[in-house]
Amino acid sequence: QQAALKNLGRMSANSSLIVAVDIQEKFRHLTYRFNELVGMGQFMFKISEIFDIPMILAEQSPNLMGHTAPELKECAHDKVIHNSRRIFPMMEDPGMRKIIQDINPKSIILFGLEAHVCINQSCMSLLKEGYDVHILTDCTSSQTKLDRETALFRMSDAGAFLTTSESAACEFAGGCDHPLWKPFVKTLIKRKVGPEPISSLFGLQVNFS
Repeated sequence: QQAALKNLGRMSANSSLIVAVDIQEKFRHLTYRFNELVGMGQFMFKISEIFDIPMILAEQSPNLMGHTAPELKECAHDKVIHNSRRIFPMMEDPGMRKIIQDINPKSIILFGLEAHVCINQSCMSLLKEGYDVHILTDCTSSQTKLDRETALFRMSDAGAFLTTSESAACEFAGGCDHPLWKPFVKTLIKRKVGPEPISSLFGLQVNFS
């Protein structure tokens, strides 16, 4: 009897959805490494545009929490779908559920805020529905390092794949034979990375430049 193949979590541009979660103004001065998160988020918006990957820009109660950081919102291209909700787990919001079901992705890539609240609860709700969930660790954060790191461990234990923005982008490209290789490389070189990169899970400093 052949053993079941392990799910390797491979991503492709034609079966993925990217979701930017709640990167809102009220969190700017409260969030661990907010500016670095925004810089890598800008990179993912461009990757979505280059590879024509569907993308959702999600906001949590914008009347209370403010709207998406302007330097990130200005990166939203014409195909970015905007959604606001009042529920932490995105699949419990009827509007968000319909958007995701209409796109019908195999893989859903999450990044944003906060790792231990909306990202975590959305991740669990998506895993329950059978989606492959990928968390971009270099552009996902919380107000504290402890909340962030604990949430990443928990999501990984539950079955989510931890990756980085560059790793995901390179997986979409696949190699230098891709017809969009040149614009991809230009975007990779120009991406904005803060002077103090987000700490790794194990307390090491990871240089993304």
